[in-house]
Amino acid sequence: MRYLRVLYSTIVILLIPFNNCCTQPNVKSTVIEEKGAPAQNNYSGTTYAIIVGISSYHYIKSLTYADKDAELFKEFLMSLSGGSVKDSNIIMLLNEKATSTNFYLNAIGEWIAQKNFKAGDKLYIYFSGHGDARDNREYHLLTYDTKPDQNNYRATGTIRMYELKNTIADITEKGVKTILIIDACRTDDLPTNPNKAYNYNGITETRVGELLLLSASGGQKSIEDRAIGNGHGLFTWNLIDGLNGRADAELLGNKDGVVTYGELGTWLKITVATTASDKYHNEQVPTFYDVDSKFSLAKVDSSYYSKWMLAKSLNSGSGNDVAMNDNASGKKGGGGKTDSSALLIYNDFLNAMKKNILTGTKSAEMFYDSLQKIFPGQEVTNDARYQLASAFIDFGQEKINLHVSGKENKRTVETLKNQIAGEKENSVLSESVLRMERVVNEKFTQAGYLMEKGINLLKNSNPIYLNGLRAKAKFLKAKGYYEAEPGNALTLTEAKQMAYEARTIDPEAAYINYLLGLLLALDYKPDSAVYYEHLASLQAPNWAYPLNQLGREFEKKFNYDSAIVYYKKAIETDYNFIDSYNNLAIVFKGIGKYDSAETYCRRGIKLDPEYIYLYCNLADVMKETKRYDSAERIYKKAIAINPRYIYPYNNLGISFDNQHKYDSALKYYKLALDIDPNYSYSLSNIASAYREMKSYDSAFKYYRKAIALNPESAYDLNGIGIIFYNQKIYDSAITYYKKAYEADPTYKYSLYNIGLIYYDQNKFDSSKNYHLQTIKVDPQYISSYNYLGLCYEKLNQPDSAFYYYRKAIGLNKDYHYAYYNIGYLYQTKTKYDSAEYYLKMAHSINPKGTGIINSLGYNYELKLQYDSAAYYYSKLPGMDTSYINPSDLNKIGLCYYNAKQNDSAMVYYRLALKKDPQYPYSLNNIGLIFSQQLKFDSALVYYFKSLAANSPLVPNLYNNIGYTYQQLKKYDSSLYYLRKCLSADPGFASAYYNLGYTYELKGMLDSAIYNNKKYLSIAGPDAKVNMYIAMLYEKQEKSDSALVYYKNYYNMGNAGGAYYIGNIYYGRSKFDSSIFYYEKTYDFYKDSSGSTTFERLGYSYLRKNGLDKSLYYFNAADRLYHNANTKYNLCCYYSLAGDKPKALDYFEQALKNNFTNFDHIQIDKDLDPIRQEAKFIELLKQYFPDKYK
Repeated sequence: MRYLRVLYSTIVILLIPFNNCCTQPNVKSTVIEEKGAPAQNNYSGTTYAIIVGISSYHYIKSLTYADKDAELFKEFLMSLSGGSVKDSNIIMLLNEKATSTNFYLNAIGEWIAQKNFKAGDKLYIYFSGHGDARDNREYHLLTYDTKPDQNNYRATGTIRMYELKNTIADITEKGVKTILIIDACRTDDLPTNPNKAYNYNGITETRVGELLLLSASGGQKSIEDRAIGNGHGLFTWNLIDGLNGRADAELLGNKDGVVTYGELGTWLKITVATTASDKYHNEQVPTFYDVDSKFSLAKVDSSYYSKWMLAKSLNSGSGNDVAMNDNASGKKGGGGKTDSSALLIYNDFLNAMKKNILTGTKSAEMFYDSLQKIFPGQEVTNDARYQLASAFIDFGQEKINLHVSGKENKRTVETLKNQIAGEKENSVLSESVLRMERVVNEKFTQAGYLMEKGINLLKNSNPIYLNGLRAKAKFLKAKGYYEAEPGNALTLTEAKQMAYEARTIDPEAAYINYLLGLLLALDYKPDSAVYYEHLASLQAPNWAYPLNQLGREFEKKFNYDSAIVYYKKAIETDYNFIDSYNNLAIVFKGIGKYDSAETYCRRGIKLDPEYIYLYCNLADVMKETKRYDSAERIYKKAIAINPRYIYPYNNLGISFDNQHKYDSALKYYKLALDIDPNYSYSLSNIASAYREMKSYDSAFKYYRKAIALNPESAYDLNGIGIIFYNQKIYDSAITYYKKAYEADPTYKYSLYNIGLIYYDQNKFDSSKNYHLQTIKVDPQYISSYNYLGLCYEKLNQPDSAFYYYRKAIGLNKDYHYAYYNIGYLYQTKTKYDSAEYYLKMAHSINPKGTGIINSLGYNYELKLQYDSAAYYYSKLPGMDTSYINPSDLNKIGLCYYNAKQNDSAMVYYRLALKKDPQYPYSLNNIGLIFSQQLKFDSALVYYFKSLAANSPLVPNLYNNIGYTYQQLKKYDSSLYYLRKCLSADPGFASAYYNLGYTYELKGMLDSAIYNNKKYLSIAGPDAKVNMYIAMLYEKQEKSDSALVYYKNYYNMGNAGGAYYIGNIYYGRSKFDSSIFYYEKTYDFYKDSSGSTTFERLGYSYLRKNGLDKSLYYFNAADRLYHNANTKYNLCCYYSLAGDKPKALDYFEQALKNNFTNFDHIQIDKDLDPIRQEAKFIELLKQYFPDKYK
């Protein structure tokens, strides 16, 4: 043990660990007061340190963590908080180096002499090891080579305190502030002295100007334990904790960023005493002087403070529990000498413990077994038992602690390693992370077995405590089963039984209830699993694991809303719980909410840039949203993180597959097989890729490999069926589809595919039946609802067709196929407005669907809305060019042509010819445009090109060529091609019409009339052709025949025909009939009837003596036209009516308006009543001087 006797003027920290110090129950040291004003801190020079730490003693019982305490103190001094003391200004003697000779010659002698201390410098003297005292004049710090001595170490090496005090006094006189820290009294294997407590107090009352810190008061034990900072003394650990900033920030600290001697002393007194009492049931109250309380010891550095706090958070264990519950631990030994052989084995034991070699060859367990066998009952043996049991139990407890804290995975360790990059290997933080890594890498099963070993070593301990440990051991072994750890021989039933037994012991342990839920989930008891997982979440509301697992349970039940809620709760509980980010991404990806999936992937990656599953899910999102370049980049990032993880290879292959880049897809599928030749997903995907490439032999080969691994693979059996389907070997395809269904009756695709075959074979009843079976297996399978609509449509049951199309829309309001099919069905029913509505809905969902655009254009064609038709057709070239053919381009051109936009029409006709220079329809249509533009020679060129392309339009082309020659007045050529047209198609009506016109132009009116009548016999009633025939008959002066065809024209609803009929009757002086038809013309056209209509109505009434009516129409004509003819007609009227002045007046107006028909005047009997009037004669002489004699 470390005996605290004489502590001199430096800052002396005496650390008195838990084991075997001299006790004096009635002595409770507090702050040692010294009168006088506190010294100011004027020490701003260089800092030096002499550090001694001895765990391993050659002749006396070794300590466990004294050397680690010394190293920790040096680490602090070299930190920013400790003043960044240079390594060259520190001398450290550890274990076998810490001999009395080394201390006196090298440290106190040569090293101090070399440093040449100056006023304002600081010197720390830190000792951690055994100490012993004879009286208030003699106190010894025991070095490595100290031998047990009843004669006050007169014949052996030690550090004699009075000599050390003399050295400190000399240094202090130079103005150097000396801080003495002694951590001693950790065992009581040394010879006893009943006056030690008295001597201890006497020594501590003497100062020579130093600042002093002692780890405990007189007669108290100074605790050290494996559970303290992964193996440290309670005092040193809290010393460094306080110096790093907590002494300034907490308790009575003033929070000014500087740790003073007074703040540190108060901090140590309270924290050490409280921990010793609460956790170890022992008294340990550090001692310090109430002088120089404002002396600055450390300046708080936030970065180092953060690292220190991280190191503290990583250290956990239950050694203190062992100490409190083990009946043998902490007892004083007999006080005699320990056998040197036992000490050798014990030292080997301690070395193994430090190296964390707990089991196996040259392990702590092996050396303990040797002690137990050779030296049973000795103190070193009991101490080894206690330490080994503590280590075993600590290891299991740490495994549980990491599990409960969510830090049990290697990702956390790697993240911590990255955070502490650059730290020294032996720093407290590095050691903490390394220990954590050892615990993480160890299996739960092994941790359980180690805990059982610890329990067996403590068989005499508190039974209640041991029972609690058994619950933990059972948990660890059952957890090992759940993790499928190699070497865990439990069955699921045994693992559940262990979990239930652990729960019986400790029903409030959330981690046990959580494990029980996991095991019940494995046993397909989801409701019970949810019960225990929910219970765990209530018992540990800040633990993310059970919340995350509840999310998984609900996800398995397809209750995605609840799954999302629990995953989000897990993140709210632990923002860094990466698994829930990944699980949220998976759920959102699965339900098609890709934006949300991407968000959680990116948030998770920001927290853990090496979490491969998030990269895979993010890449999947990119793949599903067709951002293939991004998908490829992210999959490759996942591969770079773990080149042996098969998933990103396979799914990158799928990404290329989706782009029809089958060579690249095959490359990555095969890379996946390099990792695992039996990876069935990649075998199946390779087969499917070869199938798409129509390399059916290779496809068969890989499908059969996949089936050899899993003969019941419905996917692969279905794939072979598709190969036969593609080759139109339908019987074999159906055979394999049925095999797929037999292998897995829930495999809907095989039923669906059989339905497709029967649909292709026009067996719509059979197709319908298989699609009905498909939706029975999966009521949400939308494609089968669509096909059911198609089947009922083909079966002429439109109401049922509409029903299933609308069912499909009910499942997915964005399912454009169903909208399209409803639109098409309405179109076939000539309900174009309804068709338009549904086709537009389909187009709004899938704006690039060429079939939808084409049908919309066609629907507008059927509605004769050519501008709108052209608008939609014009969208087609902007789509995927693989879907655009010359027919579609020609159709767009036709719409523009019908909309009288010939320039746009020409563009699309030429685009069609760019696709197919021999496309006959566009060649013909370009000819038609040239013909309209009167470019007849150019028109002929394209008509003949179309003929040369083996056009199916031969009759049309002959007709068009005949018409063009007609326009070029090449009548014989016109007749030749028109006759060829009729030879090719005797029913081609337009050719008869064109023949008739050519014959008219040649003056062959009978042939013209004949061909027009042939046209009518084929084409049916045609008003214009009846009119044309009537006019031809008039040319032949066959008014009776003409009258028949004019009346046909008139009776077809053409009011203009009345005029022509009136003319014939007027010419025949049948004025009643002429009046009837002329007035029919006037009734329809009113003032637009034309001057001749008014004139002849006037004359018809005039000849029938209907003077009033006659005057009405003559005046109307004059009002509307006001020309020479209207004036002349009024002159005639008034002449016959006997009003000569008015007659002469209108005669003069007619002449003034340039009526020049002198011959008509001479013979017109209507003028006879005024012909002899002088004014009449004068007017003739005036306006016709050359003609009137």
